[in-house]
Amino acid sequence: MISYHPESSWLRAFAAGELPPSLALAVSVHVELCPVCQRHLAALEAELASLALTEPALEPELEAPGGPDWDAMLAAIMATPQGVGKPSAQACPPLQVDWQASAIALPRAMRHLVVPEWQQVGKVARARLDIAASQHERTSLLSIAPGAVIPEHTHKGYELTLLLAGDMTDAEGTYRAGDFLLLDRRHEHSPSTHAGCLCLTVLDAPVHFTRGLPRLLNGFSGLLY
Repeated sequence: MISYHPESSWLRAFAAGELPPSLALAVSVHVELCPVCQRHLAALEAELASLALTEPALEPELEAPGGPDWDAMLAAIMATPQGVGKPSAQACPPLQVDWQASAIALPRAMRHLVVPEWQQVGKVARARLDIAASQHERTSLLSIAPGAVIPEHTHKGYELTLLLAGDMTDAEGTYRAGDFLLLDRRHEHSPSTHAGCLCLTVLDAPVHFTRGLPRLLNGFSGLLY
């Protein structure tokens, strides 16, 4: 059962097309997995559509049909083979990643992505995704091995984590597939996983370790997100 969701303001911004691509991807994946947010999003979309219909619109100036350009366009439309433009069931097969010796199909919202080679650091593997983003934003898949504990840290910016498989626990609770977590510099935690987890993450600044020897890594912060 999904217990952690994006705030209503995020869903409204998503419905209005106002989120940047990386954050829109995370919200889209969560909504795909979460019946509660599907209903909430549908209500927000209906509300926004109603507002759009009630606002006065400027009437576009239409040119009268006719002329060589009009005739050429009609001829091109009539010559288009039937069925062109209809999505094929095989056109976009599920995107799969190898995780814990199994192939896991990622949500439909992620099928257009290309997953590069994984970079392994201890019990954490990362695949950086190529998504249009701001200069400092990073979007990745993270695979964390069973039994791993991430050293206690906070964040210089925000850290969005969407669980795709497995489990993760910190002082605030236990998270499972579909849970949507948004942390910032106000939060300090040391997440762990019993069964391992696969996550979609978006960060706009490096993590900052706050205890023990991992603090020595803060000098290499550019590598930590």
